[in-house]
Amino acid sequence: MYRKSNKIIAKLARLTCWLKGAYADKSGASAIMFGLLLPALLGFSGLAIDAVFWVTTHNKQQSATDQAAITATHFLYRGARDSVLLGTANEHLARLYVNEFKDFSVQVNNPPSKGTHAGDNHAVEVIVSKVQPAFFAKVFGVEEVTVKTRAVSWYHASSDYCLLALHKNIDQAITLSGSIHADLKCGIASNSDSMESIYLSGSAWISSPAITAVGDIMVKGSASLNDGLHPLMPYSPPITDPYGPAGRNLQVPNFPTSCKERNTVITKDTVLEPGRYCGGIHFSGGNITLKPGTYIIDKGSFKATGGTMLTGEGVTIVLTGSGNNYAGLDIAGNTSMSLHAPTTDPTFKGILFFQDPEAPDYQGSKLRTNKILGNADIALSGAIYFPKQEVVFSGGANGKTNCLQLVANQITITGQASITNSCDLSNGTDQIARLSIKLVE
Repeated sequence: MYRKSNKIIAKLARLTCWLKGAYADKSGASAIMFGLLLPALLGFSGLAIDAVFWVTTHNKQQSATDQAAITATHFLYRGARDSVLLGTANEHLARLYVNEFKDFSVQVNNPPSKGTHAGDNHAVEVIVSKVQPAFFAKVFGVEEVTVKTRAVSWYHASSDYCLLALHKNIDQAITLSGSIHADLKCGIASNSDSMESIYLSGSAWISSPAITAVGDIMVKGSASLNDGLHPLMPYSPPITDPYGPAGRNLQVPNFPTSCKERNTVITKDTVLEPGRYCGGIHFSGGNITLKPGTYIIDKGSFKATGGTMLTGEGVTIVLTGSGNNYAGLDIAGNTSMSLHAPTTDPTFKGILFFQDPEAPDYQGSKLRTNKILGNADIALSGAIYFPKQEVVFSGGANGKTNCLQLVANQITITGQASITNSCDLSNGTDQIARLSIKLVE
């Protein structure tokens, strides 16, 4: 469409120059010629009006196409594909054009079909076409013009994170203390704007490819953070909560509504079935096997003491309740655990522990606390998600946390925890990263 417009504008420029000369000529020949050309002059003037209309329409449509591509790329990053990306682009354009939208043709390609990002799975190409009417241009045989716009948006997610504190202003949103030795293959991030947003003390030794805080990062005593291997990034933008409203938006299941058991106490070897456990579960000894599925702890707590051994593959523990009584997590230091989140469940893939976002955050002036204090024999994989409360974690000297995410309002890691951590797409956890999305074409 631009080529047509440019040709028209060039013709109008030449015509304008001729008219200036004709106006200066006082002879009768020029007047006759001007009269003969008047209809054409009016036609070109009308054509110019059409051209301006098409260019204005193109600019508006291009802006909408750009925004649709960016929106679709956000969904691509979250795992959407094909029809979902197309539906997202259509929805965005429909909001802008309302009733006019039915006349649009929209095509979405991932990866793009051409251009510098052709074949790039991190890019989305949106092509929008709409037939625009001709008004004055009909004099020249132009009945209509197809306005076509194209945009390519691309995302880059830097440094996958496994520790994320969500509180916006608390001191020591992430605390790493004691004799921790953590060689992380993932990042640490705090959304708190405190001057002690991330706090290290004692003899803690932490190595991580990315350490990010909205506020500042403080290291005290003989603690060591990265040893200069990777730069620290204080005063950075906040990280999006991957499981909150801007991410997967996890919700507590409504079913089953009936209680499988109430105030459950287990003291011996037991095989446990998924379901709703009202009043909590207290494990006190024995080898406990959790069958695959979702365990809803309605009020009370999920508590383990007394040398309990917990094992489970493909399990999610949901902690919920009502009023001021929401279930919490209390795993004592002499508990052995081998718990692994589901990798295929459509709702809770990658989720090991999930506390209801409606749970109260403070008790008096202090955040409510949940504890995972396993001993040397601890193996966990999946996400531990407590959006309103604190999680205190001590993984044991030989903890096997090959894929563990801690996302909580506040995180404290202490004791002799030794953590090596890396997740991939097969684990089902959502990526926690600094996300950059931009138009590239």
